[in-house]
Amino acid sequence: MIKQTLLISGLLVIVGGFLLIWDSPPQSFMRKQTGQVDEVPVADSYMTEISSLKFSRTGEQQFMLTSPRAEFFTKKSELTLNQPSIVSSSTNTENDQLSIKAKLGTLYGHGELVSLQENVVAVKEAPEGQTILNTDDLNYRPDSNTANNSGAFKLHTPEVTLTGSGLNANFTNEVFIINSKVRAIHEPR
Repeated sequence: MIKQTLLISGLLVIVGGFLLIWDSPPQSFMRKQTGQVDEVPVADSYMTEISSLKFSRTGEQQFMLTSPRAEFFTKKSELTLNQPSIVSSSTNTENDQLSIKAKLGTLYGHGELVSLQENVVAVKEAPEGQTILNTDDLNYRPDSNTANNSGAFKLHTPEVTLTGSGLNANFTNEVFIINSKVRAIHEPR
């Protein structure tokens, strides 16, 4: 009789434990996180398939910006761009045009600075030929048609291929100042 009572009470404890676990919410079995997780910023608004023109103070078109998706953050006053494409023209002719494409970009203020990241390719069309700049980060200033970067880059002109680290570029005058680690290969026509 004692064996049957112990067996029945053991069975009741097992069934009770099973029912307690069965009816408990899953959160009761998860560990509580002790560290504080930074909240991912949420865009105040977003746009798809954007195309925007910026004009100079004299009314001339400075550049056209296109992107499949853009997110605007009011507190930071910045516009984050996916796959941005910038076409800038100082004389509004196809022979003197700058085209910049990247995987990501951020437009600050009212378009005074465009910061581009990941697979940045800038192509300057000129009567002498194309100048192609490849880098992973580039800060472009449309007002002065200048750019700079602090990392590695590759610059290919019609006659020279340059690599280095750190670059200041004036696309209007085609003047490029390389900060360090310069290597050049001359390729005459």
